[in-house]
Amino acid sequence: MDAGYHEPRAGEVFEVGSLRIEVLNPEELTGDLHEGNIAVRAVFGEIYVILTGDAEAREEQLMLERNLDLDADIYQLGHHGSSTSSTEEFIEEMGPDVGVYSAATDSQYGHPHDEVVERFDEMDIDLYGTGEHGTVTVEADADGEYEVVTEVDAPLVTLVVSPFFESGSVAAVP
Repeated sequence: MDAGYHEPRAGEVFEVGSLRIEVLNPEELTGDLHEGNIAVRAVFGEIYVILTGDAEAREEQLMLERNLDLDADIYQLGHHGSSTSSTEEFIEEMGPDVGVYSAATDSQYGHPHDEVVERFDEMDIDLYGTGEHGTVTVEADADGEYEVVTEVDAPLVTLVVSPFFESGSVAAVP
């Protein structure tokens, strides 16, 4: 099979049906898993979701310096809610209403870290995590209306975008 291969870079934009994917990071590959982590902003109608994977504070600062549009309704916390990510400045620039993290109950790394949970609480941003809420689904329509649905017995965080239905869902599976 002759499949194409492309490593996205900050500033690139991809259209997949009614989904727009804006690449926020990396600008170049360095070989470091955190620096080279792909971060994106997914746009579905009037819903904006930022997914930063394991990007840390340094990469968040670089994203801020690139002057890309970082407005977000929903933010999947960097690095499972680690204190190495989700800086106050980065969160303020996004202005999310909802934060979602993927971490096990009693994570061996202590994710999410207390200071991150406190930051979201102080900023009055609803926070959902897989350890506490199970599957976290954001059901959305292109007009900007969305609902967060949780299922404690399910093991994954899901933010799924489906252009095939009148209502789509924006999702990221860890």
